[in-house]
Amino acid sequence: MKTRTLCSAALLALVSSAVLLPVGASAAPVAGPVPVTGTGSVTFKQGNEEPIVTPPGEEGPVITEPGTPEDYSPLMMIAATPLNFDEHNIEGFTKELVYNAKNFTTTDTANNPVTTENFVKFRDIRGVKNHDYTVSAQLTKQFTATTDESLVLKAATLSFDNAKLVTTEGNAANLPEIDSANTTLKSSFVLAPNAQTGTVSAEAAGDSVEVLSTTGEKGFGVFDIKFGDLATPGAAEGKTQSEESVKLTIPATAQLTANTYQAEITWTIAEIPATTPEV
Repeated sequence: MKTRTLCSAALLALVSSAVLLPVGASAAPVAGPVPVTGTGSVTFKQGNEEPIVTPPGEEGPVITEPGTPEDYSPLMMIAATPLNFDEHNIEGFTKELVYNAKNFTTTDTANNPVTTENFVKFRDIRGVKNHDYTVSAQLTKQFTATTDESLVLKAATLSFDNAKLVTTEGNAANLPEIDSANTTLKSSFVLAPNAQTGTVSAEAAGDSVEVLSTTGEKGFGVFDIKFGDLATPGAAEGKTQSEESVKLTIPATAQLTANTYQAEITWTIAEIPATTPEV
């Protein structure tokens, strides 16, 4: 009924105007058809799909290890390969010991063997304009004997070299530019107790080292920081660069026992808070 009333009012106004026109006068001609503007809309909501693990920078295959956290979020660390420094004999003389981490070996979901560089995988799939975050590493537990918590490889350090940020081919447009104004990546760094201060404590957790920092519109998607490259030859004959990119250094003063020693390296991703412009 309301629509009809409005239409009637419009018709009445038109008739009234016509009555008021002077004799012999006519209404102004219409210039042409009047355009009509339509609209289109689409809505997106934040997704949070369960993460999968693939070799660094590859779409597939999905590999069975390393595992992923039970809880997941749009901004998260997905996985980190365990570092395997192999098995060694205790020698009858004292010296500094340096061992390289082996390439990571696992299987895909079809049980086929897969070998990759050591890597950490993370993602930022937040529906925001700018993807501002840091990725940090920390030696949160020194190399400790699995049979006796009192046995520690005191002052042992981990060094990482040839770090490279990679993503899949389909996400290449979102790869941050390293060493630009927005993105920095430490290609080499050391994890040790109090590493950043230069003092080494035996059992204490080390300082956190910021490995990657990026801001701006790039940085969306799934990324890997890999250490070395499988396809690049290493310095030693028959070795790949990736087999020489993660090292364990044990000082000569460390007491060695016939045990398996394990350490914990904690990787963290954190949002960089937005800055308020100065007035």
